[in-house]
Amino acid sequence: MKRLGGEWSSKNGQAGFWVGIADPGGFLDRHYPVPPGQERVVRCFAKP
Repeated sequence: MKRLGGEWSSKNGQAGFWVGIADPGGFLDRHYPVPPGQERVVRCFAKP
C-alpha cells in the first residue's frame, strides 16, 4: 500500500508487517522472487 508520504507498506502473510519501504520493486524481488520463465505483474488498486 502506498502511504501519503510516498513510502510503501506491506502485509506479508502471517509473518509480519513492513512499513517504510522506499523501493517496492526491491522488496518484491527479495520477498516474492519470480520463478524462471514467468514475469511479475503489479496492480495498484485505490479507493477515492
